[in-house]
Amino acid sequence: MLDNKFADINRPYTPYAVVKVESHVSNNYEKAFRGDAHAARANALLWVMTGKKQYLVNTKRILNGWAETFQTIKVVKGNRAQAYLEAAWTLPVWISAAEIIRYYDNAKGNWSEEHVKQFDEFVLKLHAFSKKAKKPNNWGASASLSDVAVGVYLNDYAIFNEGVKSFKHYLKTLSTEDGALTSDYLRDTWHPQYTLTAWIQTAEIAWHQGVDLYGLQFKGEKQSRLKTVLDHFSKLFIGELANPKGLKKGDYENANFNRPGYQIAFNHYNNRLEKQEQTEAFKKMVQTWYPGGFKDLFMSWDGITHK
Repeated sequence: MLDNKFADINRPYTPYAVVKVESHVSNNYEKAFRGDAHAARANALLWVMTGKKQYLVNTKRILNGWAETFQTIKVVKGNRAQAYLEAAWTLPVWISAAEIIRYYDNAKGNWSEEHVKQFDEFVLKLHAFSKKAKKPNNWGASASLSDVAVGVYLNDYAIFNEGVKSFKHYLKTLSTEDGALTSDYLRDTWHPQYTLTAWIQTAEIAWHQGVDLYGLQFKGEKQSRLKTVLDHFSKLFIGELANPKGLKKGDYENANFNRPGYQIAFNHYNNRLEKQEQTEAFKKMVQTWYPGGFKDLFMSWDGITHK
């Protein structure tokens, strides 16, 4: 993590009033919007791990700067719905950084009420976009994650429950009883992992609110659907299953390298529960993957947060 540029205390940040986004590319506005969120979270984590005030100061500087400046997201090229996805991807990262500063160690971060209120408004502006990303593919999974994250952060039960409801809907409709996906599965080997990561991170947030999405089973199933999905993809990642016929791009074997989220699920099924529930394929996959890496579309560094 310390080798990552987003953890650099001297990295400049660039808040924009209007984040201009484009479909299928990542321009400077998007890089700043995502990158600054990850920088805020990296610094917040480093503040907790080291106790050094400089990381706290830098985190608040980034959070306050964006909350004071941001107004909206505008699509300048491509489908206007791209704004919804950009917000859904990045909002949970912003919230994770803010949660640490606002609540860690009995609010030791001393974030002022004025700045907290301003950041809450920033969250609501972004949620106005992210909640519209509910398409029957990885978008819907990301929108569900944002709903759950926003609901918890703002103590809004309606938003949280909407996220849980959409999680259940997409888990049932976007996956099959044998663990494959009904969307993105043959498109390439990375978009399906956007769905997996969003599902894992949603289940983790919900777990801490007393809602068990990790163990969600549908009628007639012998084990939880999410565990079945992870088992199926683990077998693809370690080469135990061949690529599905019709796969357009990529190779599933080792496609999980440097993707966030899997350590979170491993920690739940293998370390948190009294009875170890994860499959041998998943255990083997995590051993080849750990400690993972960094991708800017979702919260990363789960090798640190969920070891």
